[in-house]
Amino acid sequence: VDTYRRTYKHNMNPINEGELWPVFEYATIVPPPIKKKLGRKRQDKRRKKPGADQTVPEFPNKLSRRDTVMTCSNWKKEGHNKRSCKTNAQ
Repeated sequence: VDTYRRTYKHNMNPINEGELWPVFEYATIVPPPIKKKLGRKRQDKRRKKPGADQTVPEFPNKLSRRDTVMTCSNWKKEGHNKRSCKTNAQ
């Protein structure tokens, strides 16, 4: 509490209104002009945050491979496909 009192012990003096401020002969300050960027605009490719509206799939026409088990068509074994079959002796 003592630090708070020492911080705010000085009074803030009021200032004059803007009409009473001195007028300078210099031109008014304006921001720099906005430049149009060259080239094609970049597309916003940010991924959606997890948990944000997961009811609508990102690509509704694309099937997901998630939780699918590959099966070899040569030996009917799970875990690999025909292309990566190690027992294929051809």
